[in-house]
Amino acid sequence: MESRSNNLSPFWTFALTVLMTLLSATSTAGDLRVIQCSTCTVVDDFRASAVASAISKTFPGTYVVTNPDVPLTGIVKIVGTRRQLCDSNGECWWRLQILDTAVIDEDGQPADQEALARIDDALYVVSRKTLVGNVVLPADAPAFEGGYEELLSSPIQAQLIAMNPAFNLLEKNTVVTVVFPNGTKATFRKICVLCSIPWSWTGNAWDSQGRRIDRNGNLIASGPGSGGADGVVDVSSQGRNYRLTAQPMCTFGTQVHDPAGGMTYTVARYIPC
Repeated sequence: MESRSNNLSPFWTFALTVLMTLLSATSTAGDLRVIQCSTCTVVDDFRASAVASAISKTFPGTYVVTNPDVPLTGIVKIVGTRRQLCDSNGECWWRLQILDTAVIDEDGQPADQEALARIDDALYVVSRKTLVGNVVLPADAPAFEGGYEELLSSPIQAQLIAMNPAFNLLEKNTVVTVVFPNGTKATFRKICVLCSIPWSWTGNAWDSQGRRIDRNGNLIASGPGSGGADGVVDVSSQGRNYRLTAQPMCTFGTQVHDPAGGMTYTVARYIPC
């Protein structure tokens, strides 16, 4: 009786390897991942950390790399091709060939060293470098909806000074969370130290139910993204707890819990990926 061996001849093994490699050569884009790097402090550190993670996971895409101890975060876009390789025994594995990398800011533009702190503020919603409690405005303060810096900056500054006179000289780029009389919350960035309009809206605001809104109080829909997601990073900094989550459709989720202020709120922000 004829017997059949399950082992492929060297020729067919080689042919199968070539065929599988060609068929599985796909370029993947649009996936969002979040990782942490406690040693990352400069742009090239964040790039290297993302590249190492991409090679390990064998997936290209957009990597949000955050330093849990220092208020710096980078967004690294990695373009690459996944290939399945097989040896003569039929054992196969995936390998990522990286074609290009770019460190970008939250708007998709090239990021420099200064951008790392700005990205961190944007994705964490508030400044991790300076602990300022929630700025709760009095009942007679103007509403956020429809208000602009000329109207809102003065009561924000006055309330900060009432909280602590030293807050009058908070450094430039400090971001604070302002709570308005109707329960709306918004973050403002300090754009100058000694000027008539020191506070500017960052673009982040939520209604009393924690849903993201625009300047006129309209709900904001999810971004026009696509692709998968992977990764959750928990960070504790300056008395606040953060959970950073990569979500499908190029959405980056941030949950902020402030025990001192008794507040928890969540942001879903579109990341260009």
